[in-house]
Order: sequence, then C-alpha cells, then structure tokens
Amino acid sequence: MRIILICIFISLTILCFADTINVPDDQSTIQNGINAAVDGDTVLVQPGIYLENINFSGKNIRLTSLYSATQDTSYISGTVIDGNQNGKVVMINSGENSDAVLSGFTITNGNSPTGGAGMYIENSAPTLENLIISNNTSNWGGAGIYCHQATITLTDSRITGSVTNSNGGGIDLWNSTLYLDNSLLSDNQADGYGGGAIYVGQSYVTITNSIFRDNVANGCGGAILADTMYLVEITDTEFCYNTATSQGGALLSYNCDTVLNRVTLHHNTANEGGALYDYCSDITILNCTIADNMALESASAIGMESGNHIVLLNTIVYDNPGISWTLENGQIQAAYCDIENYRQYCFINALTNVIDSDPLFMDHPMTDYFLRPDSPCHDSGIDWYHFIAGDFDIELSVEEYMGIMPDMGAYEYYEVNGDVDDTIQSASLQLSCYPNPFNPETSLNFLLNEPQQVNLTIYNLKGQLIKTLCRKSLAAGDHFISWNGRNHQGQSAASGIYLAILKTEQQQSAAKLVLIK
Repeated sequence: MRIILICIFISLTILCFADTINVPDDQSTIQNGINAAVDGDTVLVQPGIYLENINFSGKNIRLTSLYSATQDTSYISGTVIDGNQNGKVVMINSGENSDAVLSGFTITNGNSPTGGAGMYIENSAPTLENLIISNNTSNWGGAGIYCHQATITLTDSRITGSVTNSNGGGIDLWNSTLYLDNSLLSDNQADGYGGGAIYVGQSYVTITNSIFRDNVANGCGGAILADTMYLVEITDTEFCYNTATSQGGALLSYNCDTVLNRVTLHHNTANEGGALYDYCSDITILNCTIADNMALESASAIGMESGNHIVLLNTIVYDNPGISWTLENGQIQAAYCDIENYRQYCFINALTNVIDSDPLFMDHPMTDYFLRPDSPCHDSGIDWYHFIAGDFDIELSVEEYMGIMPDMGAYEYYEVNGDVDDTIQSASLQLSCYPNPFNPETSLNFLLNEPQQVNLTIYNLKGQLIKTLCRKSLAAGDHFISWNGRNHQGQSAASGIYLAILKTEQQQSAAKLVLIK
C-alpha cells in the first residue's frame, strides 16, 4: 500500500509541474516553445503558417494545435509547419519515447537530399496523430517520413503528394516498426526501386483501417514494397488505383511473411501482378476481394516467382482481365474461395469448396464490392481451416462474421435490419456525401422527384444500426442531412467505414462513408 501511495504522489507531482507553453503568445516560434519545454510539458500552437524546421531535441513533450482541445479538424489544416524548401520539417531523432506526441498539424514543403523531408525519425518512438503530411520532396527515401531504428505509431492522418527519387514516397522504413491506423496515403510517388506510398526495409509493419489510393512507383510496389525478412500485417484496408511500372500494382512482397485480412484490392495496375506480386514470400490472404486489377504483360491479379507459398481462404479473385495469375515457382493453395477460371491454372491447388461463379457485386459506385443478396458467396466461407502448405491453421472468431458462416470477400453481406431484399440502386435518389472521408461531420445529399416517406440510417460493416438520421415524409427537391459521427446514444462513433442507407417507398440507395479521426 505504501508503494502505491508513493507512486501516486510521484505521478501527481509530475502533473503539477507540467506546463503549457503557448505559441506565439509565450514563445514566438514553435522551436522556441520546444526549447523552453521540459519532459511532460505541452507546446500549444495557435493557427497560422510557421516557416520553421523544428527538432524535438530529445524532449518527451506534447506538441499540438488547438485540434486536441476542440476536435475541430480545421485546426489541422490551419496550423501549418512549412519547411520553406529548406531541409527537413520535423526531426525526432534523440531517443524520444511514446510520450513525445505530435498532433494536429499540416507538415509541408520540406526538401531534403537525404530523405525524411517531412519528418526524420531515428532511434526514437514518437506518437504521431491527426496530421496532414503533404507535398514534401527528397532525393533519398521517405519524402513524407523516414524512419531508421525507430518505432512509430501513426493514426488518423494523411500523407499525400510526397515524391522521392528513391524508395518510399510517403514512408521509408529501415530497421523500424510501424503501427499505422485509420490513415489515408494518396498521390505519393517513388522513382527508385519502389514503394509509392511505403517502402518496408527489414521492418515490422501493422496496418489497419486505412486507404492507399493513386500512389505510383516507377519500379515495384505501387502502394507498398515490402523488402523485409519480418512480418507485414494489413487488415480492413483498401488499395485502389495504385500503379507500378514493373511488378505489384498495389503490393510487392519480397522475402517477407505477409498477412492480408479483409483487404480490398481493386483497379491497381502493373506490368506484372496488377494487384500483388510475390517473390520468395509466404502470403496469407484471408477474406479479401481482388477485382478489376490490370497487368500490361501478365498476372492481372497475382504474380509469383521464386516463391514459398500463397494461401487463400474466404477470398474472391474475380474480374481481373486477361491472364490473372502467373507462377514460376512455389505453391498456391486455396479453400472456400471464388476464383475466376481457376481450372485454367494448374498451379492453383483447389483444396475445398473453391467455386468459379460471378460473385454478384453490387452495381453501385459507393458500395464497391459489397455483395448482392443473391451472391453465391454468402455464408460460403469457413471459420476454421488447416492448410497443408506450412502446416498452419486459420481460425475466425464469431465477432468477425455474420450469419452461420463467413462470407467470401472483404465485406460481409448483411440484410439491413433484415428488411432489404433487393440490390441497392442509385436510380434518381443519387445519394452522395461531402466531405468524404470526414471528421467530425459530413452532409448527405439526395434528390426526391416527388414527396415521399424517407428513412435514412447509418450502419457499420457488421450491419449494426449506428444512427437513424431521418424517418419522416419529405417534400420533392434536394435534401441535405448532416451526420456528426455520433451514434444514437450521442457517443462518438469509432473511426472506420460506414454505410448510409436511404430508402423511400419505391427505391433505395447507399453511400460508403469513411470517418477519420
């Protein structure tokens, strides 16, 4: 008991001495604020553009904008650290730990010949959250973020418009660990070996609930090049419209254990391996959807050479034009999957319940790759399976699926409150939302040609009702209804993907919403 009381006293003493330094009121610049701070302090920065190149200088402090106090996202875009093309914008490289927090800023206009133009992180373990890292350039890796012998947690952030002449347009990792959650990486470019958004070198990576879109590698791995002997795990994530001029439109895995779980890969392009390319790697693909990818030469879906093995479970591989698979060496095993023309590929070992049937995706741009009610992929998966290759088991918990068994594909089909019997249609309702992704609020817009009873509701991907926004008769014309990201109890909904369902007496429509905090 005495020890507990001493610990509480020490904690309270530290809190009592923690200080808040205001910029520019107390200190004229952000760097001056950091210099004046000690461990545990907060440096609070008012909105504005700060032409600075800052260094945490080994201090475990919280550097934040007014976003932290208000949750108003305008403070993220309105509080800018601008490197003025004069080197690295932010440096955290002196042993800082997870108590070193950077939150609520736009970090931009960095330029560095040695990488890490936006942020340079070495021998540290900072917490990064609610950031926009944009329009940084470097001649070496990681125009957005470069990490060497570091552990970083990056959440609720965006990395965009970062360009490097080397690897990892958005992020370059070397001997590091990355935990990435609820983030968007888009329009980044690598002109070296590859990794338009992320290059993974000898590092551990865990990615959840994120989007990789419109990234380019003038080499391999349009979104991610995993060049590592360690583990890359990607869950609840979407890869779309990424391009590699060589191999792996979305992902190239080189000598790397890779696990994809509830991942959608669509409209990615490469010379070989439109969606992904496996080189000397073990890849587990679980409850994924791989569709509408393209290869200029071969393997519009998956290419593999000098490989160990790929296993697929509860996965859909469909509508990838041309030759969708290539294999020079290794094994591919599939169970409980829907794979187009799999019988044409002798190297695909179809173990149990592999079908070749149109998965019947919803014909609606806002619900890409959700399943129609009459899809053959409903309840056609399995919750436990033992794979021969590698001699390992895959097991799902009940919370990971609905119905009597998992569905094939990345998205579980559900009947919204059990009362949707037809395909969701756009028709004249034209349900749309802006902004999207959003935080903290988005506006849903739709057109009624005549007065009708309207029911507008928000659901999560498990089919659970989050919020009823409207249930009444509305007049003809345009309507705008806001959702503030809260559930029916007034609590903030978790970051993630949601589905807005609009029903009238004659029609129904849907919009996919992404809440980013």
